[in-house]
Amino acid sequence: MIWTNDDLEALYLDICRDMSVEKTYREKLYLTANRSKNPTELAALGLFLAKSKKLNLSHKVASCVVFIYKCIEQEQVDVLQNNFCFIEHLEADIFRSINYSEEFKATKDDYRQVYLSILTAKWHAEIFLQKNPIKTYEKVISFAKNIISTRNRITLSQNIGSCLLVYAYFLFSQGDFNHAREVINFLWKFYCNSVKLLDEEVFPASQHMGDLARFSVMAKSACVGREWIDNKPKRENFWNARRVMSITSRVKLIDDNLFCKNFEIFLSNK
Repeated sequence: MIWTNDDLEALYLDICRDMSVEKTYREKLYLTANRSKNPTELAALGLFLAKSKKLNLSHKVASCVVFIYKCIEQEQVDVLQNNFCFIEHLEADIFRSINYSEEFKATKDDYRQVYLSILTAKWHAEIFLQKNPIKTYEKVISFAKNIISTRNRITLSQNIGSCLLVYAYFLFSQGDFNHAREVINFLWKFYCNSVKLLDEEVFPASQHMGDLARFSVMAKSACVGREWIDNKPKRENFWNARRVMSITSRVKLIDDNLFCKNFEIFLSNK
């Protein structure tokens, strides 16, 4: 399947009628409760908004992330492959616009946050399309090192943790134990840095604590992986491909779907 610009425009006119592009983003994509229950329609709308010249850059990227995940869920291989260069160009645009030292804005308005979001969606897409995601993992590590030395934020923790854990397990499965240990060590450093952001006098948003809680689960598996590498007791229930997949994937894992199969192949060094 290939969606032309005319196809996307027709869809926008059909479901959004007289709404502006910005209002469409806010009401049909940003607010998850209002999103279409049709994943193919939602993917197409995400792509239309990502390509719109009337939407600001952070909202284009946020729309593109929705497009990527919905394509993976619906196994829209051709659509995602045909737009992969566009995804890379959008990633480059947001990267060039990042100011690491500025104050954080709302999650989907902040360039650091949406840059990490598109990198996370991109490595999922690369596994789905059986492309090599290693360069994307290295970009996340570079980003995380900049964040940890300037301004970190709890909302970044889950996506960074998922990337680092998947990368560490991949290196482990390749037998590159020294590099795997380095990645695990940095994961632990970033986890500790994220925990230090908590203030006993200030309650964070519950959804942000959810990000950190999920990162905590990943950090536990990383510790098990480090023990395995160091020839300490091997707790296989917490250090295997399926476990890593289940706690890092932003896409629902179904045994027979293409993403699940390709993810396991990638992690298991098959």
